[in-house]
Formats: sequence, C-alpha cells, structure tokens
Amino acid sequence: MLSQGVPMILSGDKFGHTQQGNNNTYCQDNRLNWIDWSLGEKNADLLSFFTGMIKLRKALPSLRRGTFFNGTIVNDRGLKDVDWHGCKLHAPGWNDPECRVLAFTLGGTGEAEPDLHVMLNMSMEELAFDIPPIRSRNWALYADTSLPSPQDIAEFGKEKKVNGSTYKVKAHSSVILISKKTR
Repeated sequence: MLSQGVPMILSGDKFGHTQQGNNNTYCQDNRLNWIDWSLGEKNADLLSFFTGMIKLRKALPSLRRGTFFNGTIVNDRGLKDVDWHGCKLHAPGWNDPECRVLAFTLGGTGEAEPDLHVMLNMSMEELAFDIPPIRSRNWALYADTSLPSPQDIAEFGKEKKVNGSTYKVKAHSSVILISKKTR
C-alpha cells in the first residue's frame, strides 16, 4: 500500500484468504478459490490494519503519484519526492549484500499534505533508525507492525507524537511515521 502504482491485492487478501499460496486459481471451483467470508471475523485484526492502510493511501496524493521519483524538492519544508536511508539517514546500503534494512522519506506534495517516513527492518534484531528532522512539524506514529492489534495502526488523524531523533524498530517489522503540523 506504500508503493507507487496500482496495489496488487486479490479478493480476500484483506482478511487472510491465502488460497494456500496458489496465485493461479482461476480454474479451481473448490475451497481453494471460494471466499470464506467468516475470515473477516476470525482475522479482524488483519482487516483493521488493511483498512487503516487503505485510508492512508486514499488520504495522501504522494502515495499515488503519476510520475517517477526524480529527487526534486516537492514542498517548502525542503523534502524531496523520495529520500532513501538505512538505519542512518542518507545511507541506504545499496551496495551492501548483507544489508537488511531500508528506510525512505516521502515528501508530501505541498504544504497541506503530510510527509511519510517508512522504516523496514528485515533483520533478526531490533535496530535504532534515525528519524529525519522536519521543519515546523513533528513525526507521529501511524503504524508499527510489531505491536499487537489494535495498537499496530492508528486512526488516521489521531496519531501519537514520536519523541527523539531515533525510533527502535523490532526485528522483521515495519514502521510508518507521518508528519503533523506543530501548533
């Protein structure tokens, strides 16, 4: 839901209809392809997370850009359309085959749109990620996949402020920060 382009979501993905890993069930007329609507209740936590991510995508035009990223500044806070990082700012580790982290900042298109900072930790350990400073705004936690439901995702517009210049991201998890205007 954070990538550019059309999200590739199959029917039932939002509540855990896995098709047992088979992505080619078009000719199946059996339980493998039938939608089990009771999964919506059984996996309410997954459905809630998906719903929150859909709301975020719909609310932010920067997640639906019609052009390629080119590194240009897109708002008066001085943020680029995309800026790549690792645990340290501006150090994504592109040339390190052992790198298991990636972070990026998406500048909101214009003054009114919030910015996003996304941290992805694919390693086996908790790591501290630097958070970029941002003019006239604070970062707030939108999602942290290491937290139990319903704390894993905030209601859009009701995110809690993140203090400090780093955020500890648990192993095998993702964190989304959203910028909020200071008052």
